[in-house]
Amino acid sequence: MVVTPQLDEGGFALITGEPGLGKSVALRRLAERLAAHRDLALGILTRPQSGIPDFYRELGDLFGVQLSPQNA
Repeated sequence: MVVTPQLDEGGFALITGEPGLGKSVALRRLAERLAAHRDLALGILTRPQSGIPDFYRELGDLFGVQLSPQNA
């Protein structure tokens, strides 16, 4: 299992590995511990294989941020 955190001042953590290594169990335990911190917003992406627009849409849904597509 590989854990790549980017959490110093907000950010993401990526956990990867073969099936059966305990990734889901580790994430559930981590979420339980982090839930005790009132000043922390925790979101779990459930479709990491999605494209970039879907990734941002899911982030917006998780954190209650309304996103609208813009053409530059």
